Amino acid sequence: FDRAKKLRKEGNASQAMLDKRFKEKKKLEGKYEEILAKLNDLIIKAPFDGLISIKNFSEGAFLKPGDVITSIYDLEKVKVELNIPELYINKLKIKQKFSAKVSSINKIFTGIIYTKDPFVDKKTRTFKALGIIQENDNYILKPGMMTNVIIKLNTKPINMLAEGSIIYEDDETYVFTINEKKLVSKKRVITGIRRNGLIQILSGVNQNELIVIEGTNKIRSGTKVKIEK
Repeated sequence: FDRAKKLRKEGNASQAMLDKRFKEKKKLEGKYEEILAKLNDLIIKAPFDGLISIKNFSEGAFLKPGDVITSIYDLEKVKVELNIPELYINKLKIKQKFSAKVSSINKIFTGIIYTKDPFVDKKTRTFKALGIIQENDNYILKPGMMTNVIIKLNTKPINMLAEGSIIYEDDETYVFTINEKKLVSKKRVITGIRRNGLIQILSGVNQNELIVIEGTNKIRSGTKVKIEK
């Protein structure tokens, strides 16, 4: 077209020839755009930078709509899911800071709580909270890692009992206490963390109450017991 345009300007080509070359140019440009669009459809572009997982298909495989080729993870920031004992549901605040430690990484990470579930799980007596760690240098934190999280709250000293003293009935937890008449009564308790065969008692009994820690399957409320020192 450019050559025909030059010839037309010099008077060595007709207007009809120039128009023909112009139409051919537009037709070729249209085909080029069509081919380019098809090529772009064959290129998969991620909406953000990140790490990709192992591909589910090899080169040359036939795919159908909906097939997942691979997954991509944005690890610049990492979300953390926490299960918090129900006692702290009103003490844990949004934007509260926490520290996180992964056993395989020699580093303490800092994050903040950005949301929490207002409902307590009936089985675990915990509620879910979500936090985010803003800095994940070199993507060393990976999805699915187990994390130990520390949240500083204004709390009282921890009361712990042997796990064998806890009774589980209908998604509730109980202990047997002994009164001054040496009679057994069953009390519902709220439990917290478990550690080294011990379980935290958040509420339900007082520190000065006597608790049955062995043989709970042999007694019931109203049983009179003999205390051996």
